[in-house]
Amino acid sequence: MRAISVDLRQRAVDLYHELGSYAEVARRLCVRQRWVSDMVHRQKERGSLEPNYESCGNKPKLDSAQERQIRAWLREENGLTLKELQSKLAEHGVAVCPATVANTLERLEITRKKRPPSPKNATVPMSKKSATAGSRIP
Repeated sequence: MRAISVDLRQRAVDLYHELGSYAEVARRLCVRQRWVSDMVHRQKERGSLEPNYESCGNKPKLDSAQERQIRAWLREENGLTLKELQSKLAEHGVAVCPATVANTLERLEITRKKRPPSPKNATVPMSKKSATAGSRIP
């Protein structure tokens, strides 16, 4: 969801100072009354109507050094499971859950596949052909 423009925020605060009513400003700008109140209070407290970009989303739990360490472990042994990676991180003083390890691997674009992909088999089909329409399977 995108943040509401600073221009609209400023118009709401200016209208409030002119009219003195949250409800009237909300009606005129087609916004919620609570939002108008929040913008007036934000202007008083912070002196700015800028959105809180710094609080958007969760920050990664593992830093770049720990991510490099995970890459190194996976280069040595590519079959490590999430639990094994979690245990190795715990040995280094980093307590995280397996989901955090999975999210980190996803962000690093590292798949958890245990072995390298095999080449396509061009001579033998890998699955049965689907039955033709109307045929009966015994």
